[in-house]
Amino acid sequence: MQKHIATQGVKKAKEQKQKQQMNLRTVARYALVTFLLSAMLLGGVLGVHYCTNVRADRKSTETKESNVIELQKQTIVRTLKLIVSDVMVLSQLESLRKVLDGHEDSKNELANDFFAFSERKRCYDQVRYLDETGMEIVRVNFNRHIHCCHTEAAGAFFAKSDKQGIYEH
Repeated sequence: MQKHIATQGVKKAKEQKQKQQMNLRTVARYALVTFLLSAMLLGGVLGVHYCTNVRADRKSTETKESNVIELQKQTIVRTLKLIVSDVMVLSQLESLRKVLDGHEDSKNELANDFFAFSERKRCYDQVRYLDETGMEIVRVNFNRHIHCCHTEAAGAFFAKSDKQGIYEH
């Protein structure tokens, strides 16, 4: 009988140990499932947060770049308006009209007018008059650093019609 009681005690101990192992396995399984679900949920939340931030950053960058482009556009338009205004002023010069009418002796007068214009504006490196064939007739070179102009009314010029930006119609 004692053997039987001892055997029953051993059986009970084994059963208890098996139950504990099953409980540990069940708890571990639940813990693993809970961890995986929590990790997936956290990953999903972080993914949504990341995507939202990326979209917001992209929208912010697009807005900033659009503003920069608009500012550059306004700057270019303003600069072109100033250039057109300057060309209009130069086109009204009496000395230019004389040169256009064929008065060769007016080239020096035109060079002096270009010199005065260039000295006042101080923003153009060169002011030139090219005839319809692309030949340079008058040129004023302006040097900002030494605040002087060099004028040429004839002689040292070359045809510019083969240069980029000079087109015959």
